[in-house]
Amino acid sequence: MSRLRVASYNIRLGLEQGLDAVAEVLQRLDADVVALQEIGRRWTMGVDVDQVETLARKTGFEFYAFCPTLVRNGHQLFGHALLSKAELSELCPLELPRQRDEARRLLRSSLAYNGVRVTILSLHLSHLDDERPAQVECLSREIASIEGPLVVVGDLNEPRPERLESMFRAHGLEDCGAAEGDNTFPASDPQERRDLVAIRGFTIGQPVEVLQSKASDHLPLVVELL
Repeated sequence: MSRLRVASYNIRLGLEQGLDAVAEVLQRLDADVVALQEIGRRWTMGVDVDQVETLARKTGFEFYAFCPTLVRNGHQLFGHALLSKAELSELCPLELPRQRDEARRLLRSSLAYNGVRVTILSLHLSHLDDERPAQVECLSREIASIEGPLVVVGDLNEPRPERLESMFRAHGLEDCGAAEGDNTFPASDPQERRDLVAIRGFTIGQPVEVLQSKASDHLPLVVELL
């Protein structure tokens, strides 16, 4: 790959318009790696299928990884996922601290890009203002343990992501959308930039693009890295 297109999309289980509509959006993104939030495997809401495998098959992604955060009846799973055109390795889920909100986990993985190993941290943080700081601190410690190129991607549920700027800067990361102010939530009238991609060891080839769609309550974003 001479370029790496990274996307993030909270699909809300395809409840708005179904998985076919979500798949159409993913094809429009034309990404090499997509972080998907609020996705299920035979979850109690949404289409009763393995949504990760179904979307990978519909959109031509050969590799994927699922990070379940909620489990019911032993086989109904809910969480977030990665779809990738390159093989994913070193998959390591990390529990995030919580008190009142549902369980949250960070997924650490890696892939080869132009012969270099790139670490990807994908996540979906709490929507509760008093629970996110501890989760961000956990994210910060994980970033500090990583050397080399890094991509942080996901739904951080932070209405004001500039609050994370000093943490990213301390670890040498650049928030790809910081200069653009691209809002992703709610999809009907975007007022907040809750979804983002932050990078280290790359340059931005094409700025963050937010696609208009009604397939979820979030809008998807994609950025091209060099």
